[in-house]
Amino acid sequence: DGKYERALVHAQRSLKANPRHISTHSVFTGVLELMGKHDEAKRAARQLIRRNPSISVSSYIENHPAGHLPVGKLWAEALGRAGVPKQ
Repeated sequence: DGKYERALVHAQRSLKANPRHISTHSVFTGVLELMGKHDEAKRAARQLIRRNPSISVSSYIENHPAGHLPVGKLWAEALGRAGVPKQ
């Protein structure tokens, strides 16, 4: 239905406007993984980790407003598959 493609376009625009926005780096990484673009997602995860060394799947779940909802868990799993550390 194109939702991931739209999310990717919005994340790219947001990063172009503000490359330091950590939350957008998380979205960018997750959406790439959910789209099956695993190599790109791994590169994005490395950049996310460089910008926010304390990021982890568990901190995402704990701190994100949707972290405990099914959609938050979906994104957290995608971040983990992309290379964000579990703890």
